[in-house]
Amino acid sequence: MVQLQVVMFGVTLVVAVGVALYAHFSNSRYEQPTNSYSYDDSYPDYPSRPASATQDSNPRRRKRKLSSCTICLTELSSELALRKLRCGHCFHRKCIEHWLGSLGGSCPNCRAPVS
Repeated sequence: MVQLQVVMFGVTLVVAVGVALYAHFSNSRYEQPTNSYSYDDSYPDYPSRPASATQDSNPRRRKRKLSSCTICLTELSSELALRKLRCGHCFHRKCIEHWLGSLGGSCPNCRAPVS
């Protein structure tokens, strides 16, 4: 009987140590590592400037002409009625009127307000 008690004590001890080790290592996996530096210190501060919706600073993009209506994705031609917005983007008149009437009061390409 004494041998059975010793064996049961040994099994209980091994299981308890195993559970304790599992609990210790499984919880430490989710802790955040501590570093001597912070995320904000690793990047220099650059001055920010507000983005303009009506003017593009890249001259390559300003000079580029679109050959298709970005709403219906068909070719722009001089035979169809076109409308050019103040931001410079061109669309089929029917397409842009539908866009402005039902989907919003801004350019579909650059989101510049259309009044």
